[in-house]
Amino acid sequence: MTLVWVGFGVLNAWYAAQKGRDPMIWFFIGILLGIIGLIVLFFLPKVNKSLENENPEPDPDEPMVELVPAPPKVLYPEQKEWYYLDRQNRQAGPVGIGVLRQEWNKGELDVDTYVWCEGLEKWFKVKELNELESSLTVPLD
Repeated sequence: MTLVWVGFGVLNAWYAAQKGRDPMIWFFIGILLGIIGLIVLFFLPKVNKSLENENPEPDPDEPMVELVPAPPKVLYPEQKEWYYLDRQNRQAGPVGIGVLRQEWNKGELDVDTYVWCEGLEKWFKVKELNELESSLTVPLD
């Protein structure tokens, strides 16, 4: 009888290796569960080894590069109504691009001023919104 259980263990281990699974674990499952272990293993999908190594350990000799998300695009900043935080961190707005340019030219706004308009998920600094910064720095006629 013991040989039968060991036989199921060996059979489970072999079949587990064919499916990309750990044969040692499946050997003991085969001893404990017998034919039920084989049935369970039959219904399990084959393990794809390439997915296991998708995120390998970083190479300590390779320099770490931090990925920074691209700044959000604000299409047609001239057509938006803007809110901004003044120097006392009070919210001002809604104002059009003309008022923002006036405040920019007076020095009340700079690249570190936080602004927001509909479509942005959070407040950004002017320097983080390239299209807005370009619109504000356009020389007046």
